[in-house]
Amino acid sequence: MTETLEYIEAYFTNALDETEKKAFEQRCETDDVFAQEVALYTLTRQALREKLLEQKQVQWKELKAADNLKTEATPVRKIDFRKWVPYAAAACILFAVVFTFLNSQSSPRQLADKYITENYMHLSGTMAGGKETLEQGIAYYNDKKYDSALVLFKSIDTGSPATISAKKYEGIVYLVTKDYDKALDEFQIIAEMDLQSNPGMFLKALTLLSRNKNGDKEEAKKLLNKIVEKKEFGSEDAQKLLDELN
Repeated sequence: MTETLEYIEAYFTNALDETEKKAFEQRCETDDVFAQEVALYTLTRQALREKLLEQKQVQWKELKAADNLKTEATPVRKIDFRKWVPYAAAACILFAVVFTFLNSQSSPRQLADKYITENYMHLSGTMAGGKETLEQGIAYYNDKKYDSALVLFKSIDTGSPATISAKKYEGIVYLVTKDYDKALDEFQIIAEMDLQSNPGMFLKALTLLSRNKNGDKEEAKKLLNKIVEKKEFGSEDAQKLLDELN
């Protein structure tokens, strides 16, 4: 939280260069949680600014009245910063209340990103054919070396026992790096395969929720409902997501 607030403060105090400013603004458009934190920061900052201005105006009036009564110079009244403690505390309470309220209103993207963080930020090993290449790709993925992982997943020959796993992991790399269109392509290919336990449809629904463009939520709910009705891969998690979306 502290690092995030320092980052937001740097933007509003012009401490970022042009490239960093553009990255900040793009993150506001794509990251709902971060956008809410920026909104809360500006709200709190404005409240404190207005209270400071009000306090200053009172002091200016007092000084002006004192100047009219006295002919000799009078000491400038020092600001008692202890008086600001209640205002700072009130601002913190306001920030916490609004932040809690906003976070209770989970968006489709927040739900999906939470699920992805809990379930797909670390991949398990495999005993399929092509084991060494696939496991090295998984190791790269778990170290967040996504480009290297992607190269290895793509290198696995079509038709080998590891092909399906490689395609799934390839799609997951695109998902966690927010290249949603490519992720959807990979998961659609898997969804069309004749597998006993096919994760393609569930991963596609998850990707649509995370992308969260117009119509994505509705399309994702259709897929999740289908998964639940047919008891496909991920049916229990699909029902939980539906409950939170409704």
